[in-house]
Amino acid sequence: MAAYQELDLCAPGQETARGRRFNAFLAEVLRWGGLRDVVSDQRGLEGRDETDVSFMLGYTPYILEAKWQHAPVDAGARSKIKERLEGRPPGVRPVLVSMSGFTEAVRKWADFHAGVVLL
Repeated sequence: MAAYQELDLCAPGQETARGRRFNAFLAEVLRWGGLRDVVSDQRGLEGRDETDVSFMLGYTPYILEAKWQHAPVDAGARSKIKERLEGRPPGVRPVLVSMSGFTEAVRKWADFHAGVVLL
């Protein structure tokens, strides 16, 4: 709880640092939940991109994009995770985490793509 409260009290100008700490926080929560192979802030092959958090649920790999911002997550995050999926093997599932919710366009996109998880 203390870690969450520290993230919530982010000082102006510290949003990027909070983002990295948020990724680590989410990874730790997933580990506490018993998931395996949880990694935060991982660079892709040849530095092509950064995955906020990746993990395995059973035999299914997931990549997680986390956002802690004032406005609901819009199509930019959706495009970002779609692009990251293109460089991954088939079967990798996307998770979008937003502390401020999602725009209607993102919710509709997730409804149309059954493998997408919004939290």
